[in-house]
Amino acid sequence: MLFDSKLCDVCNNTLRLIFGSIDDLSSQEIPHHLTKESLVDSVLHRSCHLCRLIIYHLKVRWAPEHRGGLSDLKEEPTSLTEEDFEQSDFDFATFSSDRVIVHSYMLELPEALGLHARIMKYGDGTDGVDGILEFDCDGFDNDIPRFWIFDQRAFGATPVMRRHSDNTAAAGSQAVVKSWLSQCEGHDDCAPRQQSFFPTRLLDIGDVDTTGQVRLVISKDLDETVRYVTLSHCWGDNVPFQLREETQEYMLEGFKVLDMPKTFRDAIAVARWADVRYIWIDSCCIIQGSKSDWEHEAKSMQQVYKHTYFNISADHSENSHGGCFVDRLAYKITPCPYSASDSGRIYFVPRFGLTRPLIESPIANRAWVSQERFLSPRILHFTAEQLFWECAGLYACETFALGMPHVYDNTTSMHYRASLDRALVHQQDSSGQLHKIWGRICQDYSRAKLTYTSDKLVAFAGIVQEFRLRLSNDAYLAGLWKTDFTNGLLWKVMALDGWPIQPNGSHELHADPCITASVQEPYRAPSWSWLGKNCTIFWQTRVRDSPQDMMSVLEVSVDLDNDDEPSGDIRGGHIKVKGYLRPAQWKQDRRIDLIILDGKSGDQLLASSEKLPPSKSSYFTVQRDVGTEFPVKDIFCFPVRMSIPPGGPSQGFRMIEGLILGPTEEANKYQRLGHFEAVGKGHCRALIYELQPLAHALSQPWKSLAPQLEVVANKTEVDVGGDDSQYDDEYFREVKESVFTII
Repeated sequence: MLFDSKLCDVCNNTLRLIFGSIDDLSSQEIPHHLTKESLVDSVLHRSCHLCRLIIYHLKVRWAPEHRGGLSDLKEEPTSLTEEDFEQSDFDFATFSSDRVIVHSYMLELPEALGLHARIMKYGDGTDGVDGILEFDCDGFDNDIPRFWIFDQRAFGATPVMRRHSDNTAAAGSQAVVKSWLSQCEGHDDCAPRQQSFFPTRLLDIGDVDTTGQVRLVISKDLDETVRYVTLSHCWGDNVPFQLREETQEYMLEGFKVLDMPKTFRDAIAVARWADVRYIWIDSCCIIQGSKSDWEHEAKSMQQVYKHTYFNISADHSENSHGGCFVDRLAYKITPCPYSASDSGRIYFVPRFGLTRPLIESPIANRAWVSQERFLSPRILHFTAEQLFWECAGLYACETFALGMPHVYDNTTSMHYRASLDRALVHQQDSSGQLHKIWGRICQDYSRAKLTYTSDKLVAFAGIVQEFRLRLSNDAYLAGLWKTDFTNGLLWKVMALDGWPIQPNGSHELHADPCITASVQEPYRAPSWSWLGKNCTIFWQTRVRDSPQDMMSVLEVSVDLDNDDEPSGDIRGGHIKVKGYLRPAQWKQDRRIDLIILDGKSGDQLLASSEKLPPSKSSYFTVQRDVGTEFPVKDIFCFPVRMSIPPGGPSQGFRMIEGLILGPTEEANKYQRLGHFEAVGKGHCRALIYELQPLAHALSQPWKSLAPQLEVVANKTEVDVGGDDSQYDDEYFREVKESVFTII
């Protein structure tokens, strides 16, 4: 149906004031709906497009403490009349000529809502982006409704007010998909690959429209001109239709498509839109329960997705029964128009709401999908609200059928691969561009779900292989790269809210619940590799102030199950390094986390991880790795990288990052327990200096070198000052470097 977009009087008046009489737009706030009653009335009785988008945003995005009963927004056609509604317990509904949309939740917004609108400037006005329309709400500081302001340039030649079907299986959606496929065939970057590879098995769906039959086929004898598509989906708790030893003969003979779950049937229908005869579905083309078949097929998984015609992604479905197609409401995907007197016709599109069904879908948290999306040349997404398309030459959705505006570039899974290819073409890797992209991909992958943690390496192997092709002069070492090894060692554990885990109680130490882990995990990687951890990790991809390595890597060894497969299973590994090894003690209380010990005198130097005010420039933070415990004694600080301010070392050290190590049963061998960061001259000096014998006669020798640090007995206030002129080499000397091994 054609969605009738219109605005209420309040929206029209507010926007007229904003666009008609304000010079400094970013500093003005114009009253909008000041009460909940006014906002709800606008949606219920006036069907205001912009107010509906605001209501939807408040339901979905507001923090739980403010949302109250705003749980599941249930919007569906009903047979209620307006009179019936007046006698019901529903909070409000939207009436149109052919349907009643019932919003069956309690809208527990404050009565005095106090919405105010303002315009925020963004960019230089190119690419059709004219700014951001923002709605502040009394009492709410975060996550307020924001909308991109686009002009016609953002939509190309496509009319903005187009017909959107009520279901993503309708003819309108099919036409858009065929248009995207046609455009893709003309892209220079999307040239079809020579079909020299086929999966071992495929499903033949060529007769499904006439006979309703599907047949499993062995693909080795297929013609090279044949195309196949793939399906990415969430398995859920149970996939009722699988290829097994006992069902293989039945599936080879042919079976009814109606025997398959809805997601599979919908994917087959999509393949037929494109006149594709074959489809690959993992649970139907790999023998389930057969370890040998799984191991054989897993080795070729990279090729399966690289050679697919396009990948069908059932984004919104949590299991095989959810399907690809959905009923939907047109207002959510239709830009809200407004005729501004000076600016001409402009459109409001939710800043985050448009792509939320794509980036926050159930499938986006599935670890295997990271590889599937990275490798597939084309992806057709079926989200909860609309279709999205990704290929090397086009990122689009039904709202922006000719291409997404550049403000959405970082929401596409093609972004990483495109960045890789651009870095190679423009020879940008002198700045480590490829390694930065690698770090971001690893971070995304580490937060995703795995049903079996033993799959962590194989589900990532295809991405590794693609990077190995591009980093042909580099060596892959258990999740790290030889030419970026120092930075690779400095991964950190993240908390669920996205910030590094701190040991001072600000975050509970835990693994992400999105990854199912047993109490005793089998060995997967050395302690210095992030691949051995079931948690979200983070790399400091932007290092401040001219980083310098503080250690030397003398030897790296990774013991593989198969030497010909660097991305395969790992039996063991070690690194032999030369650097500072500073003894420390773990003491977690209100103020102190780690005590750095002077190697000669035994003096205990305090390093506090308690956050200092923003104006202070000295702190020491420690982060335990998930699954590790710090012993009270026998732990060590291993400085890895130092950053210095402009002007050189004479102005003092700025920051040191390093690892917390613990001993093993073998002499001179250590394992990683965590990560530390020391900022400030005193903390940094304590890591690399020790007392000369002459200094032991002084009452507080460390005070002259590191004013931020205190001998344990001294409980005076920590001084965050300090000056290099206080350094006296009669009393202090640099710690002697050691050679040791980390396993």
